Amino acid sequence: MARGACFASALCCCWAVLRARRLSGVDEVGHLGSSSARVAWARASDLEVPKGGSGVSRRDEDAGGFLDLALGVEGPEDDAGYSFEYPETVISRKTVWLIRHGQAVHNIEEERATRRAAKEARSAGFDPSSEEFTEHVAAARKAALSNVHLLDAPLSQQGKEQVEAARTIIQELILDRGLPMPTSVLTSPLQRTLQTTAIIFPDHPGVHMRECLRERRTGLPCDERQPAMAIHKRESFAFMSSMNLVALEREGLGDHGEQEETKPKLRSRTLQIIDELLRFPDNSICIVTHKGCLRELERGPLERPGATEFRNCEVRAYDIVMLASGQIKASLIYAGDDPAGAAAEP
Repeated sequence: MARGACFASALCCCWAVLRARRLSGVDEVGHLGSSSARVAWARASDLEVPKGGSGVSRRDEDAGGFLDLALGVEGPEDDAGYSFEYPETVISRKTVWLIRHGQAVHNIEEERATRRAAKEARSAGFDPSSEEFTEHVAAARKAALSNVHLLDAPLSQQGKEQVEAARTIIQELILDRGLPMPTSVLTSPLQRTLQTTAIIFPDHPGVHMRECLRERRTGLPCDERQPAMAIHKRESFAFMSSMNLVALEREGLGDHGEQEETKPKLRSRTLQIIDELLRFPDNSICIVTHKGCLRELERGPLERPGATEFRNCEVRAYDIVMLASGQIKASLIYAGDDPAGAAAEP
């Protein structure tokens, strides 16, 4: 069987299990309501419940290894080539995928304005290392991004190609290196991240929009999202859960809060992402978000102060262990390929 067809078959198998889970009393966070509910959705999906009822395995041996990985069941094939031991009690261990959105329309306008302003500054005799040069370029960049037509900017054509390339990378990591398929996907509610999520994980039944994953609040149109109900009415995003956004908006929070956010406040917000990882029971979770959010997450809670900024649609994966003491131990297990020329993007 061709690699693409093999992955698609396994993907459909995983999706079917997750849909059965959602139809069998699973709440928005993904918890199974009871052991009987676990058995019900397992049997509905032609699964066997192992002794103890703590996981599932496929009767079909050909699909079994993939599905065990997809659902986070420990076994002889649940091995991505890394192993760690900790002296403290481990309360949770997860594979966490991090993905930045593909190039968006505002990224193109930003790059054009930056290059044009830099050329003007050099022509005016400004030293590239001077404060005058920096201020001139920054002002031009902000002016370009202030265009109201860039409100909640969508992906560009190149951005969509980058996303397709990233999807291939994820397929290879799952099929070749045994990394587990994400059974829950948390995404920023901005259009560019929702489009990225929809292309990589089409019809995935475990996609949840999260306000804490949005880009830093700059007051610029490109970093403002649509209302929750408007997002949910979009056919391409209808399979995603927007309950978190709806609840925030009902309480008067969310998109209509503070209009500008400092970088220290953004880093503080990334602690909410760690809380989300703890709330979800899944052993493999994917986060689709923005450059600023990813930067502060890695350099802050994940304790990688030297982490480079994500390129458009770059994929990284971590083994994250949460200890009883409250500490988090994050080990980078993949940081890799340049999807469709993303390194050239700002």
